[in-house]
Amino acid sequence: MKIHYVDEVSPAEVVKAIKTFSADHVVSRLSPYLTYLEQESFRLKQNPQYFFTEEFIRGMSLDCTNIYFSGASDKSRMLSEVETFLKGKGNSSLLSASQAVIEELYMNAVLDAPRESKLRGPQTSHKQCHLFLSFTPSVLVISCTDFYGSLSISKFVDRMNEVYSRGAGEAMNRSGGGAGLGCVILFENSTSLFIGVKKGQMTRFVVWLPVKASHRQRERIPKSLHRIEIE
Repeated sequence: MKIHYVDEVSPAEVVKAIKTFSADHVVSRLSPYLTYLEQESFRLKQNPQYFFTEEFIRGMSLDCTNIYFSGASDKSRMLSEVETFLKGKGNSSLLSASQAVIEELYMNAVLDAPRESKLRGPQTSHKQCHLFLSFTPSVLVISCTDFYGSLSISKFVDRMNEVYSRGAGEAMNRSGGGAGLGCVILFENSTSLFIGVKKGQMTRFVVWLPVKASHRQRERIPKSLHRIEIE
């Protein structure tokens, strides 16, 4: 696993660096969370399995919640539980960013993951998808796990590159979504995005959201991108 450092670059250039430098972790030296990012990146480099533990997604927070879901009928309940958990935490921008991120994670877990799994062979029974939120005064961690392990991270990053090449910011402002934009919506709202796959077993997205930032500040915070793959 290779760690590549960047300085003052755009989110699009962070995504591009994953491929250009064959990196698994692209870390911004200007991140306000640099020390912790370096610590976690080195731990993941030494032991990729660490990413799939509760220790990684919980961090040092004791303020956490688990939400399980499996289909469209669970969506409104899931969003309601998220809103209840975040009540009194952060600002209105945090809630709207969290909802945007969770909408995309939900789509990936409930629609994309089983579809990709079906294309690769017969499906077996799977556990419910798992949404986990961990709150600290500075960062909200959102983790979403499905138990298909069907995501191709290379294709996911390629889609991000394609969207950025078309002008992702402008596209999102015009449409609020659309083909391929979901992956970029996750990244644009985060300060760090972790994507992990145990092939044929599980896929996990972990998104770090700065708690006190406005929408504009969140866009400007230096971003880091991480990929973890276990065959």
